[in-house]
Amino acid sequence: MVANARSGELAIRRDIEYGDGEKFAAKLDELGDVDEIHLAINCHGGSVFEALSIAHQLNTHPAYVVITIEGIAASAASYLATAGDEIEIAEGGLFMIHRASTGSIGNAEDMRKTADLLEKIDQEISGMYARRTGTSPRDWLEAMRLESWFNSEELASIGLASVIPSKRAPQATTARAMRRPAARTAATSAIVNRLLATSTPRRQAAPRSVTEQLSALARRAAEVSARERTDARLLNRENIVRNADDREQALRYLKWS
Repeated sequence: MVANARSGELAIRRDIEYGDGEKFAAKLDELGDVDEIHLAINCHGGSVFEALSIAHQLNTHPAYVVITIEGIAASAASYLATAGDEIEIAEGGLFMIHRASTGSIGNAEDMRKTADLLEKIDQEISGMYARRTGTSPRDWLEAMRLESWFNSEELASIGLASVIPSKRAPQATTARAMRRPAARTAATSAIVNRLLATSTPRRQAAPRSVTEQLSALARRAAEVSARERTDARLLNRENIVRNADDREQALRYLKWS
């Protein structure tokens, strides 16, 4: 951290709407020539392209960018959060990713074009997660397909963020003060390792890699799918029996009417 560094603070605490990219650019201009930017996020998502615009502005800004997920960074806000030099998430915070979605009207060709666009957006966004974590875009695409939720510990375990404890210890202040890129890697690694070494979660520890997390998510999805298929078979059987009873009653009525 540069002594007496000039810093500015911004926040996104609502859904991202059309025109927010332009508004954010104006806010950046108002900050002036700063060395650090602190952006707080508590957002459920919103416009894909407006979020991409904001992320690009942060990625190309000369200042060192620290992003803090205060409560939730979901959907469009999740990949916006990857635009920081340093990413923090509050203890109890959540991070959610899913495939791009939209509404569309038109003919069959229009629908195919929309589907192609959505797949292209998914490819771009999965690449953003992958570049940030040094993992495969294919893993992130699968996580997006499953609509995956990560808590603060899980996000830290895959190296995407460091966790801010609800009650900060003195050592957290020291780590937080290390803002330069060279220091950031060592500080974040130390935080992640310390959290993984000392945390005692009530449930089984979170997988250490994106691939392992995806495997766990896929197993849970398969279990849910199997239960749904079983329920569907039972419901179908009940309907068959009910329909058979109805037919029998109808035949008896016709016979005696």
